[in-house]
Amino acid sequence: MSGSVLGVAFPEPVGLIPTIDQSEAWSQLRAPSVELPEPEVDELEKAFKESLGKEADDDNMSDEEDDPTLANAPKVQSPIYIRDLLEYLSADTKAPQAYEKIQMALKTAPTLIRQKKGFGEEVAFYAEDLLSKLAGMTNFYEDASFETSKLNAMIAVVVSHPPVTTHLCHLLLTGDYSLQQRICLLSTMSLSARELRGYKDEMVASSHSNQIFPTQMLPGKLHQQYLAAEGKIEEYGSSAIQADIQNQLMGEAAEDARDELAGGRILRVSASLKKKPQASAPLIPKDALNSFNKSVGKTFFFPLVNVWWQSGGINIGAYTPILTAHYLKTLSLILHAAYPSASDLLEMAREYLGLLISIIPTLDSEQLPVIEALCTGVLLVMDVVDDSFLIAQMSVELAKIQDFFTNVWETLIDEKVKTSTSARSWTK
Repeated sequence: MSGSVLGVAFPEPVGLIPTIDQSEAWSQLRAPSVELPEPEVDELEKAFKESLGKEADDDNMSDEEDDPTLANAPKVQSPIYIRDLLEYLSADTKAPQAYEKIQMALKTAPTLIRQKKGFGEEVAFYAEDLLSKLAGMTNFYEDASFETSKLNAMIAVVVSHPPVTTHLCHLLLTGDYSLQQRICLLSTMSLSARELRGYKDEMVASSHSNQIFPTQMLPGKLHQQYLAAEGKIEEYGSSAIQADIQNQLMGEAAEDARDELAGGRILRVSASLKKKPQASAPLIPKDALNSFNKSVGKTFFFPLVNVWWQSGGINIGAYTPILTAHYLKTLSLILHAAYPSASDLLEMAREYLGLLISIIPTLDSEQLPVIEALCTGVLLVMDVVDDSFLIAQMSVELAKIQDFFTNVWETLIDEKVKTSTSARSWTK
């Protein structure tokens, strides 16, 4: 090791850089080049996919580092209790997994609520809170199936605890709801009544599965003992529904219209009014049918009629005809479900006809949805009420309706509505 003048030691050079003369350098440059084989296409594709996968993993790791909750977020479990269901529905939309919780709640609600029916007071305790929460929900995530899922959940609440209809009508009276939300509330009333009567509407029936125990079965023989002691749990089996009923009524009316009215009094009643058994009436257990026949009026029909009288009718601006028509169709569906054995069927029909009469002074020929719904309601009343009762108790009201249809018939522009108003030969 050598040193400098200042006494600083310098390391010895490791070696000299090898040198070649000019002729050797030129010979190396002129030597033939050797080309390495190109990789196969499959190898390139494999390498490309591996690089993409590595980049994706890096991105995921970066997201998890930015938001640690993503890495540790547990999978949203199906709710087991009604309080869990309500908690999911009440999830803050800004909270983690809020979308997953709301979706899970709407998906499981129809089955879970029905499973809990008849097992303790859990459904009854939470029924009003559930209905209030569901009624006020909006489609925040713009889910295509949201409205149907929400409606099915609300139907499950009413079917499992029918007295909650009083609260539903209170929401209609006092709640600040959109048109869509109000229509959903009305549809809940009509479709719930139909399910309790035994009708298996496809949209409702497909929303839940039939299971015989709410949460978990008891082990083995013990479960069978309880099941044998309590008996089997029985499951009950809207526009398309309303249209089907209307088409049925219209078909009968067009075929059998032989009414003759003179001086505002029915002299001869249509043959379609002669009562005959409903071949299509669904069969349900006798106890369930008796319970429905006793309660359909006071639980579904009269509370909804009372909403009309307490609110002084429906007035929501430009959308009033749409909501009024849906309201009348809802009452028609409930009355249709009540036929033929509801204990207060005649009172329901009389009250409905009186409500229809009260609407006539506010109508003109441009309110086609309301006129069509009114006509369907009148045809239904005439179809479910005994002919002698019609003649004795309702001839004056029917004459007023005949006069109204006669006056507006020429000005109606919709052929379907014109057919409806003329199907019973309203002219003298």
